Amino acid sequence: MSAGLLAEPDANVSLDLLLPATADIPDALDHARTEVKAAGFSLVTTLPDHPTQPMITIELVSFGDLGWSGKKPRYIEAWLKDDELQQVYASVGIVRLRVRGPSNRALDSLPRLLNACRTIATSHKAWIFDSYRAQLHTANSLDGWMPDPKDVETIVRVIGVTSKNKPSHARTMGFARLGLPELYIPAIIPEPDLDSARYLLFAAAQTYLNHGGLTRPGQLDIDMASITPDWHPAEHGPGKFEFEARWVRGPIHDKLIIELSLRGGSRDPAAFAAALRRFAVVDQE
Repeated sequence: MSAGLLAEPDANVSLDLLLPATADIPDALDHARTEVKAAGFSLVTTLPDHPTQPMITIELVSFGDLGWSGKKPRYIEAWLKDDELQQVYASVGIVRLRVRGPSNRALDSLPRLLNACRTIATSHKAWIFDSYRAQLHTANSLDGWMPDPKDVETIVRVIGVTSKNKPSHARTMGFARLGLPELYIPAIIPEPDLDSARYLLFAAAQTYLNHGGLTRPGQLDIDMASITPDWHPAEHGPGKFEFEARWVRGPIHDKLIIELSLRGGSRDPAAFAAALRRFAVVDQE
């Protein structure tokens, strides 16, 4: 089954502009309205269900609305220095921009929204929080994250999660804003192999994006030679992997996602580790 058959009809994107203490909130709100209209969005007060064109709302929210309670969120620890975090928490307000439109136009809407946010952030020295990718940016750091369908890393992150009492798992973060289900490798990854599994999941994500869904019913077939032109099997390994794919509910916000496992549905971590070693021999970053 193609993921496209169960893709959401709407794509939803949300970005937050964290205004510094020196910012003029009314001016920032006016600037945001001007920029999103210039970017071609229809500004509305409430997002309708199933709009035929991308529509946007702009509202002022608080840190409480973001779920930040005054301590450093774990997912931004690697992105912020302590002095930067202090600047973030000195923000006087958060301008939230939410876009909803047809999922088949998401890859067009997203860069337009990011560019509008960059312009606003530059003028008001604001931070940009991307909740779908769980990343906090300055206007300058957005440069490497403009969506490119040929580079799935500009669209999704792959998160590896360890556990004290069971094997690790990995999942994508970002397909949801294209209206597509996220990909998920369940708890079958031995912790020493987590980086290799993340590399594999990036390859699966690129394949999934290229095909607009699964490669064949119930299966996602990866061939690195079709993704990376300079892939040499003799040097890098065969670069081929067959995932069995099935629809499951959760564990990500109780959403419909695609679970990827070994053919036959094996949950044996040793078998998965062996399959990883047969897949590729590469240096992991």
